[in-house]
Amino acid sequence: MTQDPLKGKIRKAILTLQIANGIAALAFLGGWFVSQESLFLIASACMAIAFIGLFFLKKRILSSLFPTDSK
Repeated sequence: MTQDPLKGKIRKAILTLQIANGIAALAFLGGWFVSQESLFLIASACMAIAFIGLFFLKKRILSSLFPTDSK
């Protein structure tokens, strides 16, 4: 039971990181539309990959940190 608050904080941190990566991807994509610089497009793709990666790896991250938890 002592890990539940910690697990909640880690879930919230992962969600915050996902949101930040998603917003950064949209901001870099907007920068590309304004300036047509290829670096903005590359940065946007990298942030989108990080956003999607965290979405799919969240369960694996939590199970490696809390191996005794069945959920």
